[in-house]
Amino acid sequence: MGTDRGNEEEHYRFRRYYNAIEKSLRETGDKWAHIDVGCGAGLFWWAFLDWAAMRGIERSCITLYGYDACPSMIQLAWMLWHRLCDATPDHSKFQYNPAIDAFIRKLAGGPIDANCLITFGYVLAGNHRDDDIGVFQRIAATTVNSVLPGRSVYLLASDATSGKHLGQFEEGWRKLLAALQAGGARTQELPLMTGYSGDRCVLLSRQREAQR
Repeated sequence: MGTDRGNEEEHYRFRRYYNAIEKSLRETGDKWAHIDVGCGAGLFWWAFLDWAAMRGIERSCITLYGYDACPSMIQLAWMLWHRLCDATPDHSKFQYNPAIDAFIRKLAGGPIDANCLITFGYVLAGNHRDDDIGVFQRIAATTVNSVLPGRSVYLLASDATSGKHLGQFEEGWRKLLAALQAGGARTQELPLMTGYSGDRCVLLSRQREAQR
């Protein structure tokens, strides 16, 4: 296992996220939606966009969704997005909201004709009370229910501080999977060879689809 000592490594969190994405996604696909929960300033998005660029996926075929309960974090992500896009024109679609009901409406606004990646960074270790898990479950379940048949939904958690908070992260991960299963979702664990205990991934699907 890795040491999880990110403070001594330049760009440690970005590399953790990129590596977790690379190890978890089993396909490239032509279209993607990335739903980052607890998005903060948007680091997971940039790791995903780099992963997509390395595989020749056009940014116009990518939709980014960001949810963070802190409005200032959403504002920071938006400011960074536009500042960086001024330097490098970007054609990804960017959807965000700090209000959970409005964010759910964006996700449920129409069928999602894309493979989906739902990501959690530190937020899962730091926020795993029942009401927090309920919010996370709503986001994941809405994604699964909105995606068109034949598209994949990956749920990936990468806690870059897992050396300090591994117990909290594991508790949050267990509670989230239990809530999803109780709500009727099937979770298929995907083994990740990242070298870090704080990286976990499952494929999500509806129970009725899984039984066909």
